[in-house]
Amino acid sequence: MIKKVLGLAISLGKVEYRVGENLVGFYKNQVMFGKIEQDMVYFLNSRNKFDKVDLEFDQEDLFIKQAQKAYNLID
Repeated sequence: MIKKVLGLAISLGKVEYRVGENLVGFYKNQVMFGKIEQDMVYFLNSRNKFDKVDLEFDQEDLFIKQAQKAYNLID
């Protein structure tokens, strides 16, 4: 799942990930904008909270749009 998310997020440029005990965080410029927790994908919203994103990984365009939207909130 992590490889798939990183592959899809490549359109954001350099994206890093960090593996914790209960989640994997996705970072751009040292700021977490997304995460995988309990097999669910979350992106940062305009209130600096994480919203669950319901999507299938075969919907690459939707995933990329959601990731870009989340990242632009913190850029």
